[in-house]
Amino acid sequence: MISHLLLLTRWEWFKLRRRWMPWILLAILVALPQIGVVSSYFIYRGDINVDVDSSYSTYTYTQDSESGGQQISLELTCADFEDGSIPPQIAELPPQMQANVLNETSGFQRFCLETDSEDLFQSESRRFFAVPASIYNGLSISVGMAIILIIVLTSSSVGSEYSWGTLRTSLTRGTGRWQFLTSKMLLLVLAAAAGLIICALALLVSSLIFTSLIPSWVGEFQDAGSWSTAFVVFGKLVYVLIPYIMLATFFTVVTSSTGVGVSLTMGYYVVEGIVVGILGSVFDWFHHVAGFVLGPNTSAWMVENGTEVFTFGPQGDNAPGTLHSFFVLLGYILILGAIALWLFQRRDVAGAKGD
Repeated sequence: MISHLLLLTRWEWFKLRRRWMPWILLAILVALPQIGVVSSYFIYRGDINVDVDSSYSTYTYTQDSESGGQQISLELTCADFEDGSIPPQIAELPPQMQANVLNETSGFQRFCLETDSEDLFQSESRRFFAVPASIYNGLSISVGMAIILIIVLTSSSVGSEYSWGTLRTSLTRGTGRWQFLTSKMLLLVLAAAAGLIICALALLVSSLIFTSLIPSWVGEFQDAGSWSTAFVVFGKLVYVLIPYIMLATFFTVVTSSTGVGVSLTMGYYVVEGIVVGILGSVFDWFHHVAGFVLGPNTSAWMVENGTEVFTFGPQGDNAPGTLHSFFVLLGYILILGAIALWLFQRRDVAGAKGD
């Protein structure tokens, strides 16, 4: 049975990959977080350029020939004093001249040694283009768009079978009904995971490119997030997309239409956020109800290390706990999936609808 299901899933992949829509949706998913990477890089460059002018600036020391018998001009930066030793360009001078230069630049030296240059250039904007923080920040800001894209892909994948009339042909060849629909849902989950992996890899490549363009004196990005957080956010995002796959499948099976399925699912997604926001602000008791609504639990689940990477519905003290949201989302997955399979098993299949 499992081998048969996997074979059907593979066949669904062959059908899906020949269509333009999945690749267009993938391009949108990959491009969206890149906007944040590019913009944060230029913001960061602006931040460090301001700091260079004020606190990492070049100090020019000039001694003319009248006072010392020899004219010298040195350009020194904080990087020359960061290890506490005498800069090479000063060490090469005669002893008496070294003493003069060090005395004249003593104020600049103290400033450099008292200033933590590593903290100076750790602007918050770098967390959106330096790995691994750029990966989980990029994925987290894509949650809303990823939900919309997976809704469109699910309704299109399931609804096209009704529209083109291929559903009846497939079932008459002996493909079991529940196996057919289950293989589609399994493929959509795998497609969502694969799309997020490609998105993460694109973020990795662009982050490495932009990080390599940062001047060497800025230093390393040792504290730019944790790789474990990137994997956790990826896993959470894959899990949070599954209920919306089931929801879109349910509405598409009920209506036997791609367009209506997309409309109903998107309508629920938008209206739910508005209704939860309004009722939650008016009635205190509604916070208990919202604890079992899909949107607020989506938001609560996408919380990592105390930071809400996606907000939708009641937050703060009124937000559901992580464990609570996990089981609520699991309930939506099981209930919506079971109802969709039950309806698909018992409803008659008409010919091509052409919508």
